[in-house]
Parts: sequence; structure tokens; C-alpha cells
Amino acid sequence: RVCYPDVVPCEDITETDAEAPEFLETLPSETTVKEGDDVLLSCVMKGVPTPCVVWLCNQLIVIRTESEEHTHHASLEVRDVREHDAGSYRVFAINSEGSAESTASLLVAHSREQQGLGFEEEEEE
Repeated sequence: RVCYPDVVPCEDITETDAEAPEFLETLPSETTVKEGDDVLLSCVMKGVPTPCVVWLCNQLIVIRTESEEHTHHASLEVRDVREHDAGSYRVFAINSEGSAESTASLLVAHSREQQGLGFEEEEEE
């Protein structure tokens, strides 16, 4: 799993500027990808100070990072997707003012070649 972090200092923020994270673009509710392909899960949020981002897959932490400073864009790339990558992905945006979350389901589709591996067709007599 690969994420593109961008750590941003929060020097010039006053308490009156602070705002809890909110998603402007959420994760797609369901994504289907062929086994062996790559998939990019991405979202856009706002919040002051810049939200910390935590990605989970099936309740396990995948990565923690900062969102990008100007766009508050966060993404998680899963390369060479396998069956064990399927499941529920959640992204949390967290700062001193609160948190927000977005959820997606990742489904893995098998190619026809993979479906036929290990199975022999019965011959009709």
C-alpha cells in the first residue's frame, strides 16, 4: 500500500480559524478491481488545522499521514490487488477540532484465467 504524504506545519493558525474536518469529496461507496490491477482510493476534505489522515482496512490501520496542504487531498494506492485486499476501507480526517470519516468497499474480481485454474472440465460421454 502506498500513500503520498505531505507534512504541513501549522504555524500561522489562530484558534478563531480552527474548524473541524469535513469531507468535500468522499470515497466511492463501492469499487471493483480485477485481481492484479492497481486501485487508487481518494478523497478531499477541509479542516483547520490541516487534518491528520488515518486509513484503515478491515479495522486495521494501514497508514497515518497528513493531507496535502492546499487541496486537503488524501489518497491510498493499493498495488497488485489480491483477494486479501478486499474489504472495508475507512479514512479518518482528524484535527484538534474534531474528526470525520468516509468508507468504501473494495471488491476483487477474478479474471477468467484465474477462475479456471485448478479445475478440469468434465467430458461428456
